[in-house]
Amino acid sequence: MQDIVDAIMCCLNSKRADGQVLNVGSGKPISIEELANCVLELTGSNVGISFEDPREGDIKHSYADISKIEKLDYKPRFELKHGLSQLVSEESVG
Repeated sequence: MQDIVDAIMCCLNSKRADGQVLNVGSGKPISIEELANCVLELTGSNVGISFEDPREGDIKHSYADISKIEKLDYKPRFELKHGLSQLVSEESVG
């Protein structure tokens, strides 16, 4: 979440961001399975992962292209697991 706040502040402080559509992310690919395993680990859940056959139109590989926002001097500082960990801990408090 800290990277999201940094990205928003970066955009607010740059006139070059006006009217632009900018992706925010790590710029690194992660599979849905990796993401699911990370969430399960962080939440201590043992529900498991169910795999289904791909559906027509499913996107096989996708990740945020952050090259435009990087030109505004934005650089992600935290790994996805760090951000998810913060989110999980905040949800358990609230």
